[in-house]
Amino acid sequence: MKTTNTGLNWIIVLPNIINPTPAKGGSFRTENIFSMFFTNQIYFTTNAGISWNYNSIQPAGNGIVQLRSITFTNDTTGYVCGSDFGLLEQNLYLDGIIYKTTNSGANWFQSFRGGFDYYDIKFINEMTGYAIWAGVMKTTNGGGNWGYAGEVSGSTFSLSLPSDDTLYMSSDRGKIYRSINRAISWDTVQTPAIDTLTQIDFVNAKTGYACGDSGAIVKTTNAGLNWNLQFTGTTINLKSIWFINKDTGFAVGDNGKILRTFTGGLMVDVKSNSEIIPNNIVLSQNYPNPFNPVTKINYELRVTNYAKLVVYDVKGKEVVTLVNEKQSPGTYQVEFDAGSLTSGVYFYRLTSGDFTDTKRMLLLK
Repeated sequence: MKTTNTGLNWIIVLPNIINPTPAKGGSFRTENIFSMFFTNQIYFTTNAGISWNYNSIQPAGNGIVQLRSITFTNDTTGYVCGSDFGLLEQNLYLDGIIYKTTNSGANWFQSFRGGFDYYDIKFINEMTGYAIWAGVMKTTNGGGNWGYAGEVSGSTFSLSLPSDDTLYMSSDRGKIYRSINRAISWDTVQTPAIDTLTQIDFVNAKTGYACGDSGAIVKTTNAGLNWNLQFTGTTINLKSIWFINKDTGFAVGDNGKILRTFTGGLMVDVKSNSEIIPNNIVLSQNYPNPFNPVTKINYELRVTNYAKLVVYDVKGKEVVTLVNEKQSPGTYQVEFDAGSLTSGVYFYRLTSGDFTDTKRMLLLK
């Protein structure tokens, strides 16, 4: 979606994509540089969305790649991060991956492989950057080498770098982690939110926002020491938040919702763009993921029909049936407690009418 009037109206910018998977994020450099990614696919435009070029991440092996975040440090140099899951020499593997481009996305090469999964990647400058999961990886030479910079007690989903020294990460259960010494140590701050905070964005050294499930947006004006809950007027899950200055910001979420504020969050208006949802049924990625031992699975039904949600192990054996009933149109959330299961990769499948979708999740104990 694209707007040219500060979010008053939005148009669908259709790239030349065949059977697209869900778009997960994007990175803007100028009006003529825009990159976004899908499962292992990266599309980029040099003419503000009129036409699109395509490339993909293809690691060694036969794994399934899930890219989660993309960032550019200049017009030509960018990074993506995520995971690679597959079978190698009869053994299952799950590796975190970071890939780099030096020609505006035309080609990508592996910058780092290790860990389990990376949910976000950000750079302070062209040399120094961080990639996060429960652990934090850091580079000081433009991705030439990555080193382990420590870890926190929960899963993290988004990273903000308002200064050279200070980092913030959003987490589950309304938690935010803050480091004021370049990731050497971390403080845990509990916000008024109670669900997962999916993304965090600081507009300056003191003012920041985080959004998440159940329509939550929290704001700080004292460098993350305290957070206040904002009024959003919605309970849909919010996926991303971004401010262009201290007053003007946008948040987007499920059901095609776009939230906009011109007052730093004092008042938010909500717009619904149902035309951007391509399917009648939507199965979302579980949060948190990886998880231990409880995670939440969201899905949407647009017509009354029977719905069946089943969890399987890596051998395809049914572990548990979470839902098996006729349901009305609406958004549903199921809590899955895997306390009796062993660590490993599991799959969950939603079936309703002719619709079937399967997603992967990782239990780490």
